[in-house]
Amino acid sequence: MQLLKDKISVITGSNSGIGLSILEVFLENGSEIFACYRNMTDEFKNKINTLEKRNNGIIHLINLDLNNDDSIKNAFDEISKKTNNIDNLINCAGILENSIFQMTSKKNMKNTFDINFINTFFFTQLILKKMVKNKDGNIINISSTSAIEANLGRFSYSSSKAALATGSKILAKELGRYNIRVNVVSPGLIDTKMLSDNTSEENINKTLKRVVLGRKGRPHEVANVILFLCCKLSGYITGQNIR
Repeated sequence: MQLLKDKISVITGSNSGIGLSILEVFLENGSEIFACYRNMTDEFKNKINTLEKRNNGIIHLINLDLNNDDSIKNAFDEISKKTNNIDNLINCAGILENSIFQMTSKKNMKNTFDINFINTFFFTQLILKKMVKNKDGNIINISSTSAIEANLGRFSYSSSKAALATGSKILAKELGRYNIRVNVVSPGLIDTKMLSDNTSEENINKTLKRVVLGRKGRPHEVANVILFLCCKLSGYITGQNIR
């Protein structure tokens, strides 16, 4: 059974890691996809072609740079040319900033908040125009366990992701009257390039000692949780942060 048959989903940060896994899982479950990416690569383009053929699905490629207001507006305009209905928005795009507080520049702090919080919600405001009009929709924002645990050396990143999670709870309260649900997923140690590029093996192993299952998570395991939150099986769940 396809849980998202005939649904339309917008996924940011869809060209790698968790975002790409969400794209795959949603396509397998019947959703038409608007795959938002910042940098196009031959590898990603070939992956999209393969997935479309394998699943007999539809993927629209949308360029989106969350550090550029014009790019955000243009991305929304491109989506609007192709559909008047959006069922699911998954905000997965983000950046990771590593630096202790006293070594964090104002420029880097602002950039992290612009991408992870402010412009993510700016894009959400645009998409919401369609959801409110249709009185239906799901929004999933990807935060991080770092926002909960306040990880050392990640002042800007953890704070921006905490703001994202709190903002999402407020949105859930404001949008419930329109039958729009808003939830947060906070991944921890997930086996992605972002993790390996930004976290030392020593810190990974130290954290794994506290992980009940004793291993890193897999991107498709996060994607499956998001699938659940976007289908009818979770129809009475909103304003939650699933760690």
